[in-house]
Amino acid sequence: MKIKIPSFSIIFILVFGCNNLLEEPIQLDSPTFKEGVVITPDLEIALEHLGYLNPNDLKILESDMDYLIDDEIIIHKEDIEEFLKLRGEPNALIRQNAITSTTPGTKRNIPYVILPGEFSPTMENLIDQAFDRWNNIRNFNINFYRAPTPAGFGNGNWILVSATSSSTLMNANRPFLNGDVGDVLVINSSILSLYSSIKVQWMLAHSIGHLLGIGHDTDGNNPLHSLVSGTRNNMVTMYKYNITTYDSITGIPNWSGFYYTDLLGIRYLWPNDVTEKPLYSYLHRNNGWGQWTPNWNTYQYSSGFYDYYGVTGYLYTSSKPGTVPLYKYTHVSGTPYISTTPNIHITYSAFSYVGVTGHVFPSAGTDRIPVYEWYNPSVGYFFTTNAVDNYVQGPGWIGGGIAFYTLTLEE
Repeated sequence: MKIKIPSFSIIFILVFGCNNLLEEPIQLDSPTFKEGVVITPDLEIALEHLGYLNPNDLKILESDMDYLIDDEIIIHKEDIEEFLKLRGEPNALIRQNAITSTTPGTKRNIPYVILPGEFSPTMENLIDQAFDRWNNIRNFNINFYRAPTPAGFGNGNWILVSATSSSTLMNANRPFLNGDVGDVLVINSSILSLYSSIKVQWMLAHSIGHLLGIGHDTDGNNPLHSLVSGTRNNMVTMYKYNITTYDSITGIPNWSGFYYTDLLGIRYLWPNDVTEKPLYSYLHRNNGWGQWTPNWNTYQYSSGFYDYYGVTGYLYTSSKPGTVPLYKYTHVSGTPYISTTPNIHITYSAFSYVGVTGHVFPSAGTDRIPVYEWYNPSVGYFFTTNAVDNYVQGPGWIGGGIAFYTLTLEE
């Protein structure tokens, strides 16, 4: 990301003569910035991506080509557009065919060892924090813990974290064919020290994913890699590019948590509780109504008339404390309908009963998000976790009330 301190710009024009080289400075006026900037949703997302967690508290001025943040930092509008373009591209999480293996229901404990004397206490702390962020992912079936230097390590039994003085920023070994984790993470702390701690956190968390078997989006054409089901969405992933490419295109992001796409893929690959499933959402290609299922294989990315739209939180496929059944019905018009209300088909003859889609929550609570219900007489029913979903901004949509709650998409 191009960021600079506002100042008068100097352009040097090189004039070639017969026997000399002259530098003729031309001074340009600094841009004129205006107040009254409206923080659009796109601008807010871009600013948060850059590490500004409370954009509405910032002093933001605007010129034709730039934003001026708190009278100090200039961000080019073209860079904002570049980021938003990246965000709007279809992204995917790519896995190696050989990934770290786990058994659902039993967390796999993987120790890591930081070689003594190779890193500063600050860097060691950042490494610990990066592993802890992985540990904090809900329903993630791996637990990393720091161990003393063992007498022996390797073959995926340990992760060795060591320093390097080469030009490599960091390098992570990939998993073994037997399902063991990549066993070496090499870090150039001299180069990392040039970045802020929250950028270092992002890079470390990114590299830990490689130890488990996550690749880059650019690995998608590699026959030894494959797409993680459900992750091809218009969302950002930590693995769209490698770290070097991120740095040259958009700049290393500030750590603000795992992206939605990454969490979707991580929980798909390494679930602890296999009854926690994404509620996959689809749109009918011709009629526009919604369809929902926790079974990815039903429609995958596209099947019949249904195209993949995204994920409406997570539900359980079996009953859990505090949950209620989510019933599915079909209206005589053909539009599917989901509700926590039983026997709708008995009360209203226009509906037929399909079955139980899963189990959701009837009220708000920790790690829960509301699901909003919309209806359009010309289309049908639509459910979303986005209170201002673009899909229902057109004419004819009514409703918007909370129908039920699912588990959050976040960590």
